[in-house]
Amino acid sequence: MQSKRVASDRDGLRVGQSDAERGRRFKFKNDDWEDSRGYQRWMGDKGRFKHEYREGYERGYRQAYNSYGYRRDRDDYRYHDRDDWR
Repeated sequence: MQSKRVASDRDGLRVGQSDAERGRRFKFKNDDWEDSRGYQRWMGDKGRFKHEYREGYERGYRQAYNSYGYRRDRDDYRYHDRDDWR
């Protein structure tokens, strides 16, 4: 189960950062989240897999989106002050 958690977090991180960089609204429910990609029969119950994948994906998405948004706001403010000074 650990590798699934890492993969879902990583997928969410990638998409969350991309959405934040492009100025898209916060929305982690997309095709990857819905499909819970990577499931194989040997992993057991598909419903449980989807639940855990979605939790990890959302966690990664939130982390990346919120982290990028904070840095972007801080950097914009810093550069804005620097331009006003000149």
